[in-house]
Amino acid sequence: IGIILDLTESWESMYSFLLEIQQQEGNCNVPQNYITKNGKKLGIWLNNQRSNHRKGKLSKERAQKLDEVGIVWNPLKTKEKLAG
Repeated sequence: IGIILDLTESWESMYSFLLEIQQQEGNCNVPQNYITKNGKKLGIWLNNQRSNHRKGKLSKERAQKLDEVGIVWNPLKTKEKLAG
């Protein structure tokens, strides 16, 4: 049970970092290599959330939280639309 709790706390912690970026930058679509001032690999974390979402492994609650802050679930398709 402790491991699950730690994973939940870790998710919430990373989500908090994402919220800070969203407030500072106006969006939270960080590049995959983005690392926070605290050394947290936020870009990789966000990429993992997108991957889990595509695979149906992201809980509805977490997906909703990410939707609320304006996550682009498929940034490559968004770039293609902007370029086209």
